[in-house]
Amino acid sequence: MQTVLHFTGQQITRDLIQEYKNQGGWNNDWALSQKIAADLGVNVEYGDVVSAFNERFLGKMAMADPARALVPQPGLLSRLLTRHELAIFTGRLRYEADISLNRFASDFRFDPIICSMMW
Repeated sequence: MQTVLHFTGQQITRDLIQEYKNQGGWNNDWALSQKIAADLGVNVEYGDVVSAFNERFLGKMAMADPARALVPQPGLLSRLLTRHELAIFTGRLRYEADISLNRFASDFRFDPIICSMMW
């Protein structure tokens, strides 16, 4: 939302983002931000979207707002690990996934961890 606002000056909603994601093919937040900006009439280079998005995302990791994130109840991963092996499949780059894993799940083992590659 903030990346699109940065480039277009237009505030979008979570519902709009979900509408795009429901269409399929829009799990990459960078590509989605670029697409929504284009649909709002502003063409932005992909690298510029990545930089602006990461500036906002990585800069806010230390001050994560739990009201804006899906946060599992304490003990969920521990309970899952008693019966299952856990893996991660994400559209994030590995270093971005590692930031979240180190911060929120450093005591847990995920195998495999499949991440996106830089375009």
